[in-house]
Amino acid sequence: MKRLTAILCSLLLIAARSVAQATPLAKEDLAQGVFEVNWTPEGYSELRNYFHFYPNGVFYLSIYSGQTVKAGFWTLVDQPLEYNAGSVDEPEMKTAPQYVSLANPDGSAYLDMALDDEVLWNLPDLFERDFAWVPDSGHSPDDEQGVTMQDFIVDGDDYAELLLKHNGTFEDTVDSYVEGTWAVDGLVYTLTDADTGGTYNVAVSEDGNTALYTAPDGTEYLLKNRGAKGEARLVFTGSAKGAYGDMDATITCYDSGVAEGELAYAGTKSPLNGSWSMSGLDITLTITDVEYASKLDMATMTAVIELTLNDGVSDVTVPVTANAGP
Repeated sequence: MKRLTAILCSLLLIAARSVAQATPLAKEDLAQGVFEVNWTPEGYSELRNYFHFYPNGVFYLSIYSGQTVKAGFWTLVDQPLEYNAGSVDEPEMKTAPQYVSLANPDGSAYLDMALDDEVLWNLPDLFERDFAWVPDSGHSPDDEQGVTMQDFIVDGDDYAELLLKHNGTFEDTVDSYVEGTWAVDGLVYTLTDADTGGTYNVAVSEDGNTALYTAPDGTEYLLKNRGAKGEARLVFTGSAKGAYGDMDATITCYDSGVAEGELAYAGTKSPLNGSWSMSGLDITLTITDVEYASKLDMATMTAVIELTLNDGVSDVTVPVTANAGP
């Protein structure tokens, strides 16, 4: 009898754990409320940190009570992703059933965050502070700072500018000063003047580098994307062993002088962004405010740079190589 009772208790415990296990969230769930983590440092007021996911695929991130803000695009991916549920010093690796993939406003990769038990894990800026889902937060987009998602100018006139903000608003000095709201269908933006109700059309090119702006009276302007990166010229890739696994680095250098990449390590992806230039055979790469120098080897048509990256315990040298050949 005692053995039967023990078996029944074990079965009930397993069932209770199954019921308690959170169901993976749907895309519609993420667009309700916010994911947030707040704390109050000694001697200071509360610091609020949150993600707001818009139904149209735009995200807004505010950390340190709005001292740092960022916006971009988000996608919910129903595939597993490893994450660290512990600390940097004492990692506890787990696997989430899904993750949120975040991209910069230009569409380039920002990072992937594991989504497990209604919590977003391992934002590099706040690695040990994890964001819990608060569907009934009462958050309003009116509390957010407008972050520019697209920045277009009339070629040759930096003062004739169109700024499209993450919260669906815009500022326009292309033809005259106009404010209002925008909507997008594919690559075509429709701008609505807040004062007159007039509409402006902005058709963006496939590569995102230019746009055709049409005012309500039919006047057209060719706009240039101020943030256009251009074509990729060099791609540096490489890896090294870190304290908690492989450190895989990728950096793409564009002909605009922009360098963008990421470090995949310990179940997370961290941005490696900066700038680059090339003079003759000499290459200068600046990543996270650290400058590196290399020279193109004409015999092999390759260039090697040794990045210094931290693995959570100490600095590690991560050699990356770019092939400039055909």
